[in-house]
Amino acid sequence: MGAKTAPSDLHSRATRLAPDQLAVLAHELRTPLATMHATVELLTDFPTLTCDDAARLLSRLNRGLAWLETLVENLATWAADTNGYVPLQRAPVSLRDCIDLAVAIVQPFLDRKHQRLDLCAPLPGPRVSADLNRLAQVLVNLLSNASTYSPWEEVIDLAVSVSPDWVHLRVTDRGPGIPVEEQQHIFTRFGRGSTVAERRSGGLGLGLYIVKTLVELHGGQVGVDSTPGHGASFWFSLPALRLAPALALRGPARARPRLARSHSNGRTHESSARR
Repeated sequence: MGAKTAPSDLHSRATRLAPDQLAVLAHELRTPLATMHATVELLTDFPTLTCDDAARLLSRLNRGLAWLETLVENLATWAADTNGYVPLQRAPVSLRDCIDLAVAIVQPFLDRKHQRLDLCAPLPGPRVSADLNRLAQVLVNLLSNASTYSPWEEVIDLAVSVSPDWVHLRVTDRGPGIPVEEQQHIFTRFGRGSTVAERRSGGLGLGLYIVKTLVELHGGQVGVDSTPGHGASFWFSLPALRLAPALALRGPARARPRLARSHSNGRTHESSARR
């Protein structure tokens, strides 16, 4: 993780941040904290938990703590730059690794509402030049939003597709949708919709702004397709990496979320649901 930043130095840097930058940092910290809170709630239901269930939840809690530690380290970087510049540690990244990391973080949200995540992705899995943690953060924001605005026991779709020069990811929910007149503002800082679900969700309206910022820092594009009353489909595209052979989307490996798979037409279809 690198050298630790002294609390006094961190505080002196943070006090020089603009209020909107502090709000962005608060949003970054809120997601792992909320995830750990949801996991603790599930752990308190100990009379119905098996040893395997408890081990799985404790593992998620540990991942949340690791993610929180990463964000705290990033706080020193953000505080050092009053313009809000986010440096990227780019490397060839397998999208499967990124998806697994993001799903592990948001799984407690899905479990709490008995939602299922369906993944549809090509084989072999594509690779991109990206900062793994920042790209996972993009997916965490999109998936947690989809969970928030989708009803209980609904399905959330995560689709990956590839064109000659781009890799496309799309997260589709079954929520209330977004009015056409609000879609152009949804990615702005503090941008929020007018639906009842938006008003009840809390938050600062920064998640999609962070998504757009990080995707564009990776040289990508972001957008949304939505019809009011029929859910929303958020997508982003990143330049494809052709410097190394792609890694196949493999079955569940150690420390990866439980995924049920089926294959057809060269694609893998997976579901992540509560046991």
